[in-house]
Amino acid sequence: MSKSAAVILWTLMCGGVALAQGAGDKTINQVLDNDVKMIEGEFVSAAEAMPEDKYGFAPTNGEFKGVRTFADQVKHVAAVNYLVGAAILGEKIPVDTGGESGPESLKSKADIVAFAKQSFEYAHKAVASITAENATKAVKSPFGDNMTTRLGLGNVFAWHGFDHYGQMAVYLRSNGIVPPASRGQSRAPPTAGLKPRCRISAANDRYPPALSRLHQEFQNRFGNTAAFCASASSSAHQQPRSVYGDDRRDSRASRLHLASAVP
Repeated sequence: MSKSAAVILWTLMCGGVALAQGAGDKTINQVLDNDVKMIEGEFVSAAEAMPEDKYGFAPTNGEFKGVRTFADQVKHVAAVNYLVGAAILGEKIPVDTGGESGPESLKSKADIVAFAKQSFEYAHKAVASITAENATKAVKSPFGDNMTTRLGLGNVFAWHGFDHYGQMAVYLRSNGIVPPASRGQSRAPPTAGLKPRCRISAANDRYPPALSRLHQEFQNRFGNTAAFCASASSSAHQQPRSVYGDDRRDSRASRLHLASAVP
């Protein structure tokens, strides 16, 4: 059986290895907060990965005249986090941001990374204040005189952060450093109480002929499908880090496990 056929069979007949955590509807601020967590993890780890002596690096091989240095990229995103957060909360910006550039006084890597981390804490506070009642009400934009909404601003943290994270990833790789989010790091298993489940139907006549043949070959190769499910479930938690967060880890884990199990 080819790997691709096995993956198709697993996906269609097993339904993937799912985590039974009773995920229900989410509030607007929960959705936005997940986005902030996602960019925070990628961005801060990238900022920490660059050595301090490379914080002044900017590409020169190509059309890069006048682009921000690595330090400037980090400070800019952090500054915008504060500007956007204050606009959502309707309050004065709590720190000196130097406009959109970040404070000139921040020079060391430690100070710049701390500034970034604190800005994401403020972003979490800001999105937590967004509700179904106020999400689409007009607020003043921090970028000019136009009006916008809290919901629109709440989306800025992720798309703006990832815009600059992509540039920072190039800076890192230009210095021989793989961004931490691209290193295939393992995640810790989910908290206790999350029970994996797996289902494989043995009724061949429920599937089209092609899938029935795959199902039979699957049984011939692996024998007891229940035992295979138990094996898959036990190893599914050991998986590469996903930039998409916890919500998509289950199906990705099942595909990776089966691909590695089939020679």
